[in-house]
Amino acid sequence: MSMQAVHDAIRGMVADTLSDIPVVYDNQDLSTVPGSGRYARVRILGNDQEQVTCGVTARFRMRGRVVIELFEPLGQGDKAQLEQADVLRLAFLGHRIASPSIAFDPPSWTDGTRAGAFYMRSLVISFRADELVTT
Repeated sequence: MSMQAVHDAIRGMVADTLSDIPVVYDNQDLSTVPGSGRYARVRILGNDQEQVTCGVTARFRMRGRVVIELFEPLGQGDKAQLEQADVLRLAFLGHRIASPSIAFDPPSWTDGTRAGAFYMRSLVISFRADELVTT
């Protein structure tokens, strides 16, 4: 299992869940960010590795966090943003991706804060991706 496969699987899930707003990923050209509309920024952090089991078939685990920042233009209230946060929370709550094997912990989110011309709220979802290696 590569880091790229894990990132691709997580980004695919986010894209499916946030299909109605623009999404910006790590190291993406920010010219795609709307100047006045709602959007999301997704970062996948961590990628700490550990060996969970030993033996003929060993289990290795990658741990990390998905940070999804939702941006709503100032002056439009937070109702739509909270609804979007709930959609994301429910999408990740107890969810597993089969291939590669990724499990998500319950999401948490931050209180909203001003970010330039936007009101921003972050969801943080810890994940663990397991890989079995036969020696």
